[in-house]
Amino acid sequence: MRQFLSHMNNIGPLIINLDSTDISSDEENLLKNTLIGGVILFEHNYIDQKQIINLIKKIKKINSRILISVDHEGGRVQRFKNKFTRLPSFESIGEIYTDNKNLGEDLAYSCGYVAGYELKSIGIDINFSPVIDLSSESKVLKSRTFSSVPQIVVKLASRYIEGLIDNGIIPVLKHYPGHGLVSSDTHTEVSTCKLPFDKIFLHLSVFRDIINHFDIPIMTSHVQFSDIDSEPVTTSSKWLKTIANEYFKNKTFFISDDLEMSGINKYHTNLSKVEIIKQALCNGCSMVIVTTMQAERVINEKSSHLYYQNEYFNHINPEDFKNRYINLPCLDNIIYNEGKTSTYKEALRNITKRRDI
Repeated sequence: MRQFLSHMNNIGPLIINLDSTDISSDEENLLKNTLIGGVILFEHNYIDQKQIINLIKKIKKINSRILISVDHEGGRVQRFKNKFTRLPSFESIGEIYTDNKNLGEDLAYSCGYVAGYELKSIGIDINFSPVIDLSSESKVLKSRTFSSVPQIVVKLASRYIEGLIDNGIIPVLKHYPGHGLVSSDTHTEVSTCKLPFDKIFLHLSVFRDIINHFDIPIMTSHVQFSDIDSEPVTTSSKWLKTIANEYFKNKTFFISDDLEMSGINKYHTNLSKVEIIKQALCNGCSMVIVTTMQAERVINEKSSHLYYQNEYFNHINPEDFKNRYINLPCLDNIIYNEGKTSTYKEALRNITKRRDI
């Protein structure tokens, strides 16, 4: 175990995407770059389980330190569907909990367990889930949240997290400190919340209560809370260092949401793409997601490797990232867990009985 952890500690800070269901020679060269520490998979990377297992094996053969991740929440955000269990939305789990607390908690754990078991079987390391934002009028969060009540979110998310962890999958909480505070979508626009801290704290408290029990990563939002800091959360040392150090008992491992989203790059119009990365990492993020998912043409043309090279790596000075020490604190007590087939089948029955996709 110690050898493995030592091997993982110096993973690169960038999480990128690939263009297809296999790896091109250009992408193979790209993945050898020591700054790349993760690959995030999407629907266009998936045909069936045999294909995705082979794809992940190829990535790991190129660079065994790369962590493989996916957004596999359930409901309308589930990247792998064919031959995977269709998981209920978090909203439907919350509704069941309202009627029957025990059933709701059991379903939350079952969903985490089934997701974890099936993702582990193909070689996934990280699931960017659960969403622990409080329910709101936000269109981007529609059906993706458990409840507007913090205590319910903490309870259900914790049970879901336990299911993932029991299968060796690293969960990631999102979107710190609460995307439910804005109705706008940071994928497409700069999003600002003018509320004072005491109004924001209710949302932040959900992250505090969960992270103080589970030593797992948190994904940052790109929301700007103007009463707290002029910077969006992803590049804000106030949010990622000062506030995090005050409210979280453990040192927090932050992973940015996609830096190609408008919520961050349209705010930092005076900064280059590389400068945004440097600011995010300098101000508290341990890893950053940078995908071409906001530019469909790039993926259709299978030219993401060129985009990364032209927009990022041609302008990066490797010395700026030299000797960065990146350590997911949960690796040593999560990634080695293996689920039980009997528990998986029981969890599967539990989901099937209460299916509400």
